[in-house]
Amino acid sequence: MRIKGKVKWVNKLEGHGLIERDGGTDVPVRYGSLLDEEGQPIEEGQTVEFEIINGPTGLEAGNVVVLEEAGKLSGAPYWIVKSIRLQEIPDETIRAQLLNLMTTSVTETFAAGQFEDAIDYALAILALYPEHDQAKDILNRARAVLG
Repeated sequence: MRIKGKVKWVNKLEGHGLIERDGGTDVPVRYGSLLDEEGQPIEEGQTVEFEIINGPTGLEAGNVVVLEEAGKLSGAPYWIVKSIRLQEIPDETIRAQLLNLMTTSVTETFAAGQFEDAIDYALAILALYPEHDQAKDILNRARAVLG
């Protein structure tokens, strides 16, 4: 069952947030769901639709879809994730090239000192590939610098 709510707050550094459910209690959201279905980071104040799922620590929001923008998204551009669903590409070579491009982007963004954008890129990669070691490393290093 889909539920509507409003993003109350998001902490990209710690990888979680809270969604205020319409007519109900607040629902936690973890880093894997901090990106909407197009790979864009959800932001405070956005109206969203989501499902309640069983997460590792209990009930949480999952399958988040942004219904109404709170303003212009401030995250890194996710043109790769937005234009193509990496998992749906049948050609392994193309998939590998796009993942390599995303990994290069997160590394260069971090090296340029754009740590919040590096976090956004790393979260985008981890949403597609939860065990991607390089994205995990950049995410942890960027959080350490900012946090």
